Formats: sequence, C-alpha cells, structure tokens
Amino acid sequence: MKFVLSAIGSRGDVHPMLALAKGLRAAGHQVTLVAAPTFAERAAQEDVPFVGAGRDIQGWINEQLKKGLGTVKVFRAFTEVWRDDLAATVDVLADVIGRDTDHVVCAGADAAGPQVALARGCASSFVFYAPLLFPSREYPPMFIPWEGLPQPLNVGLWHLSDVLLRRLWLPLINPHRVRLGAPPARAVFEVLPERGLFAFDERLYGTASDLDEVLAKNPHMTRPDRVGALVLDNAVEDIDPALVAFLDAGPAPIYVGFGSMADVTPARTLAMLEHIAARTGWRFVLAQGWSEKTVHSDRDDVFVIEGAPHERLFPRCAAVVHHGGAGTTHAALFAGKPMVIVAHGVDQGFWGRRVHTLGIGGPPLKKNKLRAQALEKSLRVALACADEAARVGGPPAQSGVARAVEVLTR
Repeated sequence: MKFVLSAIGSRGDVHPMLALAKGLRAAGHQVTLVAAPTFAERAAQEDVPFVGAGRDIQGWINEQLKKGLGTVKVFRAFTEVWRDDLAATVDVLADVIGRDTDHVVCAGADAAGPQVALARGCASSFVFYAPLLFPSREYPPMFIPWEGLPQPLNVGLWHLSDVLLRRLWLPLINPHRVRLGAPPARAVFEVLPERGLFAFDERLYGTASDLDEVLAKNPHMTRPDRVGALVLDNAVEDIDPALVAFLDAGPAPIYVGFGSMADVTPARTLAMLEHIAARTGWRFVLAQGWSEKTVHSDRDDVFVIEGAPHERLFPRCAAVVHHGGAGTTHAALFAGKPMVIVAHGVDQGFWGRRVHTLGIGGPPLKKNKLRAQALEKSLRVALACADEAARVGGPPAQSGVARAVEVLTR
C-alpha cells in the first residue's frame, strides 16, 4: 500500500508519525512523510522519504511563550498562523497525494490532509495524541486552561467551542475543499476523517464514559481505534559521557525539562533547582531543550544538559518534572517513574491531572506560576508515589506502532 503521513506541529506531533512511517516501511509499504522542513534531517536519519510543508511551528510556539500571551490571544494567534499555512500545505499535499495513494494519515494541526484525501478519493485517518477533540462531560475542550471543572460546565464549554470553531475555522477550510472539488463542511468533525487512532496508553486514559453517546449523536464524528503510543526508537542519540559520570556519582537525580516548550527564564529555573537541592539534598538534571540562553551550575548536585534520549535517561532518574506533552508523559510512564507536570497549555493540563489522579505523580503545576516551594511540595508527593508509578508503569504490553500498522492495513 502507498501511504502519505502528514504531521503539522512540534516534535511531539512529528516524531510519533516518524515512528509510524518506519513501522509501515518495515511492513513493506510505501510511505512519504510531510512535515515542517525543520524535520527533514531527522527523517533522513530514520531513512523515511520526506517532503517539507509549512513553517517551523516549534519556533512559533517559542515566540508565543516569550510574549507571555494568555489563552485567548494564543488561540487567536494560532488561528492566524494556521490560516496562513493552510493554503500552502494544501498545495504541497495536492502534489504528494495522488490517485494512486491508498491512505492518508494526519496528525497535529493538519487540516489540509483530510481535505485533499477526500478530493482524491482515498482513505484517511487522524492520529489523536489525547482524547481532547472528542466532546465529553469529563473534561473541557483543549484550549480551556482549567481542569477539574463541574461536568455541566464542561458540557457548556463544548457547546461554546463548537460554535466558535464553526464560525472561525470552517470559513478557512471550506474554500479549499471547494477548490479541490469536495463539498463544503457544515460541522467541525466533517473536516476530519471518519477513521481515527487513539495514540495514547490505556493506563493513562481509557475511554470517556460518554464517548458512545457522543458518537451516536454525531454521525460525522471520527470513529477511533485504540492503538497506544507511537514511540520513535531513538537510535541516533546517546547519553553524553559527562552526564553518565554525574548519574554514577550519586543517588538517582530528578529530571527537569520542558521539551518543546522553551523556558524563557532558564536562569530563574536553575536558581530554583539549586535552592531546592540545597534544602533537600536532592540531585537534579536540568534539560535546557529549546531555551535560547545557556545556563551553567557550579553546584555538584545540579547538572545542566541540552537534552538526552528519554528512554535512556528516565530509568536512571528518581522522578521526572516535565511540561506534560504526550510523548514525555508516556516516556515517564514506560520508565515507571513518578512525575510532576508543569503545564504550559493545550493538552498538558489534562495529562497533569490524570497523572495525579492515578497516583503516579504530584499535583500538577502551571509554568507561569512555578515557584520553588510549590515544586518542592509537589515533588515530595511524587517521590512518595514511586512504588505506585513502578507498579502502574513499565513498557506497554503491545507496540503502539505495530497495532497502528495492523489497523491501517486491515
């Protein structure tokens, strides 16, 4: 079969699709991955055919973090960027997706792929890294920054979200559908494929109690198959020898890193960890990730790195403090380590609440309100969850990639 995989977003959106691409190629299928040009090098390292489309979403996210925008302004800014990139992405995919394409698989913020697939008459699926595009009384829509709301309020917010998205997004998408020869969509879920993949581990979240009810009321809504997390085996990175020496020199440290969310105040974060280390005797590994400013600690109990493969580093840590991206959350789960999620936005607060509710992590925090006292308090709860995190966590029973390949090719 001939597949086109399209992922618009950050590393957390694209790397799982790279994993899926490798799995499909290993099963003998033809695959082309479409994503931002910044991922071309990594795709080449994984020997996955690649076509660039759209802008560097990672860089855009970091710019918004620097500006410190609130939820409404971020949503508005994202809609503008999405609108500007949509036409260009449609044109690229219209060239890549031919009449001989069997299946288009989309992820992240890709709204172009399903429209081109519909016009070309080929099958399509959407990969969901969290359940938050499916209305439920159990949680609010993705862009709502509050968790644990009363169920009637969640229902009301979903109705409001539907009205806003129909008014804001359908007018942006429908002209492209018509240009491609497809009918205009009348409901938000009509712009997504009929098939979907729930690409998150059932131990973190099963199925909303009202999902069947929601699907019955919405005939155009995507029907999801659960496959589990799509994990990219990181064969191209290793742990720096200096980090290995630090790990060997004392008790297991606490990892702190915010992944694709740039830390715009890295010096303050470092000072906070040094303060906690001096108070508690804990050791820390601070991953700077996408931060633009380089920091360095003179203490022998705080080690600063640019980054390291999670699957190699996390098993050697006592706990994991991170931004709550689905990929990092699953990496900590698979390592069997307790965590503290410091949410920046989107689905991160949802995962923070789930981790705490499951008893495998401390109370979730927000990055813009992160203080030493709150982090230390949440870490004490997390460290007390170590046994439960080890019991609940560990590698998945079945490879999410293998299951996804099975579903997509049946």
